[in-house]
Amino acid sequence: MDARITLTRRDRELCTLLEQTVLNGERHSLLLVGPRGSGKSWVVEDTFRKLSLNPKCKGNFIKVYLNGLIHTDDRLALLDIAHQLQVEANMDESLHLSYASALNYLLTTVCSGSQASKSVIFILDSFDLFTHHKNQMLLCNLFDFTRSANTPIAIIGLTRRLDVSEMLEKRLRSRYSHRQILLLCDYSFEEYMDISRSLLSLPDSFTDKAYLKEWRRHLEELLKNPKVVAVLKKQHAISPNLHILKSLLSVFVQMLPVCKLGISGPFLDPVHFLFAYSMVNQDSMSVMLRGVSILELCLVVAMKNLVKHTGTETLNFEMVYDEYRRFTNQVSSHAVEFFSKPVAMKAFEHLISLEFVYPEDGGSSYTQREYQPVVLLLMEGQIEQAVLSYPNCPTDVVQWATNKN
Repeated sequence: MDARITLTRRDRELCTLLEQTVLNGERHSLLLVGPRGSGKSWVVEDTFRKLSLNPKCKGNFIKVYLNGLIHTDDRLALLDIAHQLQVEANMDESLHLSYASALNYLLTTVCSGSQASKSVIFILDSFDLFTHHKNQMLLCNLFDFTRSANTPIAIIGLTRRLDVSEMLEKRLRSRYSHRQILLLCDYSFEEYMDISRSLLSLPDSFTDKAYLKEWRRHLEELLKNPKVVAVLKKQHAISPNLHILKSLLSVFVQMLPVCKLGISGPFLDPVHFLFAYSMVNQDSMSVMLRGVSILELCLVVAMKNLVKHTGTETLNFEMVYDEYRRFTNQVSSHAVEFFSKPVAMKAFEHLISLEFVYPEDGGSSYTQREYQPVVLLLMEGQIEQAVLSYPNCPTDVVQWATNKN
């Protein structure tokens, strides 16, 4: 069996509702409401997986997927519905009709059977965006068919808007069942681990059974590795958002040399997982700092040391330049070039424009630029991390930045 999590408390109601549609010919509408990363799409996918595994439901329903970000008007939605239902030929007969009549004609063609017909299940992702369509024509007709069509039909909407029902026109509110499932990013760590296992699992239909067996064995070893578990616990504590987890695992899997797939490997390596985590969770300020010049980097390190040694967070250019000059005078090698004050001032102003340094008075002071009070917006750890990863950084600068004295 495919190793996937069973989201019992989240998908039980949806699974029951769709089974009633497929097996009993009932008609339903329901909204899945929750923030980004709460698992709305996951619940829908898991529910359809269960329906496909059920011998009584398998092959007895048609899924139609629409997305409010893609189908920006009802005509695009109509054409895609016809394509997914494989009734494009019928669209030629309705070209001379108005949009409302064409939509009604198409849905009547699909939903003209009896309760023994295949069920049609509409998934409307970004449901709230469909409410912005002119006269909400698509939603109006779909909800009408949940009340009057002979063919069993279900409408499942996915949205982040808690007030989505208020966005429906008054005539639609009476047709909508007002049934909602609220999802939150409240996965336990055990569920979080199960989801990770599911996302990294290969399906039972994978052709190379020997490799499949080895992959699953290495996957279990990976998820029992103390360092991997510690990283997942840390990420879960920060945010159990599934989008972040998928991004992490995507970067991890992309490190596998797929061209060398075979019984001898490649398999999931904890070292690659830790590296993927460091890539996904890179500090943006540290990454930006790697792109500055050596002079600008030296000025940042000088500010860090001044804050550390003087105990004050308010600095000015003269203080920073004196610290930088003191460092260059102490360096015996010529690896660190000394720059004049006007050049250093330009570099200092560039740091302000990058928002590594912020004028304490917002830049509105009439004080001379050299004495204008500024605050360093970088943490000590961010600076040290940037210096250590800076390409071809002089050894003297590295020692100056990481010196704990």
